[in-house]
This record gives sequence, structure tokens and C-alpha cells, in this order.
Amino acid sequence: MLKIVQERRTKQGYRLRVYLDAIKQAKAMTQDEWVQNWITSGNQWMPKAQWISYLEACALKEAEGLTEQVAA
Repeated sequence: MLKIVQERRTKQGYRLRVYLDAIKQAKAMTQDEWVQNWITSGNQWMPKAQWISYLEACALKEAEGLTEQVAA
């Protein structure tokens, strides 16, 4: 367990926390907030569910990297 806690302080651990925070933020937004956020960002439209799915895939990749580090 101590090794896992130490790994949270690494660069990969930081990126994982960023992805998890972004997932929480996106899930907490209403659909109207989501649309308004994308309109003001100037980026190409992406449905909220698709964005969350992308973030979850990124978070999973980072978590897998952390588990590989812990196992080594």
C-alpha cells in the first residue's frame, strides 16, 4: 500500500488526478452548461458522453501505467 501512495506523487499520478478531476467536473455539468462551455471555447463540438468516455480511457491508461510501476 505504501508503494501505491508513493506512486501517486509521480508525474503519472498527477496526470491521473487531472483526468479524474476533469471527469468529475464534466459529469457535474448540466447539458446547458456543457453546450455553453463548448460554444465559448471555440473548439469543435463533442458530445458530453463522448468527452467523458475519452477522459475515462485516458485515466485508465494512466492507472495501468501506475500499476506497472508498482509491480516493478
